[in-house]
Amino acid sequence: MSDRETLVAALKQAVSAYEAKHGHHTLLARPQPDREILGPVEAAIDQCTAYQEVAGHVLYTANGGRVISSGGLRLPVFQRAQYKVAEAADWLLRLLSLRSANGSFRSAIWGISITEEIRLSDSVRLVPFAALTESYMKTHVTNRARRQYDEAAWVSTSLFGIPAAAFIIDAPDFPYIRTDNASFLEFDRLQHEAMTFWIVLEAASVGSPLAFGYWFEYDDEEIDIAVWENWLTWTFPEVSPRIGAPVGVDAQTILDDTRRFLALPEHFQSDLRRSMNRFMLSKCRTQLIDRILDLALAFEIAVSGESESWTAISWKVAVRTAQAIGGTLDWRRTVRRKVGQLYDLRSKATHGGSLGSDEYARNVQLIEECSGIFRQLLRSFFDMGAKPDWRILELEPRRREP
Repeated sequence: MSDRETLVAALKQAVSAYEAKHGHHTLLARPQPDREILGPVEAAIDQCTAYQEVAGHVLYTANGGRVISSGGLRLPVFQRAQYKVAEAADWLLRLLSLRSANGSFRSAIWGISITEEIRLSDSVRLVPFAALTESYMKTHVTNRARRQYDEAAWVSTSLFGIPAAAFIIDAPDFPYIRTDNASFLEFDRLQHEAMTFWIVLEAASVGSPLAFGYWFEYDDEEIDIAVWENWLTWTFPEVSPRIGAPVGVDAQTILDDTRRFLALPEHFQSDLRRSMNRFMLSKCRTQLIDRILDLALAFEIAVSGESESWTAISWKVAVRTAQAIGGTLDWRRTVRRKVGQLYDLRSKATHGGSLGSDEYARNVQLIEECSGIFRQLLRSFFDMGAKPDWRILELEPRRREP
């Protein structure tokens, strides 16, 4: 007998035996089939050549690996056979024959709103969340979403509204059944690739923290045998933010920021990622002093590098920022002054000085202004296409208007 004939015969017997034993129950009251029912199905699977070739291998499903065994396959194939026996056998044999399958890494995004698909590369795109194809995980996110107080988009991993955007990386030929850890390595690669896009989206394009709840799914959900066990993996800044109403960003801004960042040398990308992560932390802090410290450190990382001068770090950061951004002399003086004032506050905070409660509103305004300056600094680096030689730039005129 062929594998298909073996399975069909065993499944027909199992379904008939189950109906005879539990047919008097309503559908909701029927118990799970016991070993007497499933034993012949398990034995039939053991006899299949297709199963013997992959027994003990790992099948990637629901963000994890499942060891292939006849005992683990007997229930899902039986449940399908209760509707159509032949199709259940075909499903199992097709599943066991796959070694790779097309899928995608997907993430719901809270804090940004887009109205159209934005293709960031050949395999990466942003889409409105509503435009995602229907799937178990899209429904999972939608069902968990609730309207939040003050129209907040995201408060925590259990309190959030319906996201307005989604992120997708296509994953063709994703390792499905393997004897090694290739599936996990590929998912890890997709995860790191996504985070590179996300930090640029947060820091440069949006300018405020975002929350990402992500997962992996196959294009053919039928082969994801444990799809109901899938879950959201979360990433957001180290300090959990409270994300207000989604920020609308036009497609061209996102495209320009992403493509120019990815065109930078890898070592400079690494420096800027650290800087942008610190910038995002400054947006999540609740204490003024913490916001000041993180923002100053973000500037310091961004403009780090050798110099022929031995001036104070505050002067060096302020001057380099002003020169990198460019513009008129008056504007560069303004930038230098604002960043210098930020460092004055940093020094007071770290050396026992008082920030003064009567100056709170003015200090908050300075932080917001310097946050805007930081984003201009990022875009100036994107324009340059490389990390500047500070020994030259410190002496160069910069003509770009603010």
